[in-house]
Amino acid sequence: NYFLHIREVAVSEQDSASYQLGQKVSFDNMALDEGGVVSVTARSRGLGFQGCVKRWGFAGGPKTHGSTFHRKPGSLGNMRSQGEVLKGKRLPGQTGNRNFTVRGIAVVRFDQASGCLWVKGPLPGKKDALVVIKKQKV
Repeated sequence: NYFLHIREVAVSEQDSASYQLGQKVSFDNMALDEGGVVSVTARSRGLGFQGCVKRWGFAGGPKTHGSTFHRKPGSLGNMRSQGEVLKGKRLPGQTGNRNFTVRGIAVVRFDQASGCLWVKGPLPGKKDALVVIKKQKV
């Protein structure tokens, strides 16, 4: 997939005139400083279709003594007429593969020469994922 890292970014006309096609963008005008706070957004790992136990942490039922209720969600239509299911009920479905934002990550070091940014804290997404780093207002 060749277009995995292409993103559209809105800029003003004055900023767009200063860039040339194929120009390498550097970190010269970044407003990040050591000790600052950033928020990091990335796409989480996709786990596919998962059951309630893995997706939501349901306990499930007993494993032995003839039980047939092992990893099922259990009763669904409580407190409704005709046993209708409540909106937003936690059920099996697609797990992961959506954007997550982690806020309050501290910037430990920022090296403009090498273009490296060191942060302290958890980062969303899988290894080598494309992340969006925004300066967070304190």
